[in-house]
Order: sequence, then C-alpha cells, then structure tokens
Amino acid sequence: MATGVSVENINPKVILGPSSIAECIVIRGEVAIHAQVSWFSPSMFWKSISIYSFSANARREINRYLTFFFQHLQQQLQTQPGSLPFDEIVYCNIGNPQSLGQKPITFFREVLALCNHPNLLEREEIKSLFSTDAIARAKKILSMIPGRATGAYSHSQGIKGLRDEIAAGIASRDGFPANADDIFLTNGASPGVCPTLVISEETGM
Repeated sequence: MATGVSVENINPKVILGPSSIAECIVIRGEVAIHAQVSWFSPSMFWKSISIYSFSANARREINRYLTFFFQHLQQQLQTQPGSLPFDEIVYCNIGNPQSLGQKPITFFREVLALCNHPNLLEREEIKSLFSTDAIARAKKILSMIPGRATGAYSHSQGIKGLRDEIAAGIASRDGFPANADDIFLTNGASPGVCPTLVISEETGM
C-alpha cells in the first residue's frame, strides 16, 4: 500500500515529472525505486507524492522522465531567475560525462576527423597535427570502406570489415567465437532497439 510522505523527508530525493498526471522517479536508494505523484499543481509541486515499496517494474523510460523534468526546470531558471533554490542544472541521469565537462577522448575525434576528410592523409603536415596511431587507424578503417570515404550507403548491418574487426575483438576478449554476420552496427542504443520493436508479422517488416 502506498504511504504518503514528503519530498523533504526522504533520502534519496524524488524527482517529479512535469505532466498533469506525472510519474516521479526515485533515482536510487532503499526507500523505493518507483514513485507516483498523487496529483499535480504548483502549490503541491514539491510536497505530495506516494511511495511504493520496492517495485519489480523498473523501466528504461526513467531517463525520459528525468530529462523532460530537467528541461522544464532549465526553462524555468531562464524565464524566472531566482524562482528555484538553485541556479544550475547538472544532468547526471545518464552516462554523459562530456556534458559535465569531461574532455573528449582525443584518439576517437582524430580518427573520425581523418575518416571524414581523407584528403588530409595525403598531406605531410598531418603528422604534426594528428597522432601516428590515429593516422594508422584511419587508414585501416578507410581501407575497409568501399570508395574509401564515409557518407555513402553501406550494408544495413554496418560495414563488413568493421564487423569483422568487432567479431575478432569479441572473440579475443571473451574467448568465445563471434560471427560478424550476427553483429549490427547502429548509431547508439535507441536506433538499435527501434527495429527490434517494430519487426514482426503484425507490422509487415
């Protein structure tokens, strides 16, 4: 049974969503892992919630609720300075360290830059601007791409040579053979999940 508590007297704090029948999420802790707003109004914004004891129905969309709520607060800080007891939003709801100021890994940026502008590899001065490792890796990747350039359509699972490299890496790391034909390269987790959800006899895909 739900127990009414105040946001101020629980630890960790509960984040409330901005919708009219909003869900709020306990980020972590022993009190609960799921919470629901009893009702929403400006006067009750930080006050009334219902906490449910340990729920087995934790869901991935927690990040979506948190992000929407953070954006709502960010807009409020911009349009109504001083209306909240803080003046800055620090996005810690997902693993995104660069949004918190972490310097990007130089090697990845250099390899991407060289792959996207392969003509740079023909210039002598490139050796003073990019690391030798990045230059070598970019040349290797480009050798696997038809036309030796990025931007064109590729195999729907991703470039075969890259999938071969990934399969070899998995086999080396895990000590278990991996097949490149079983690997799908995507632009992050969400684009990878989407086809899995829509491919079925009902959708015709």
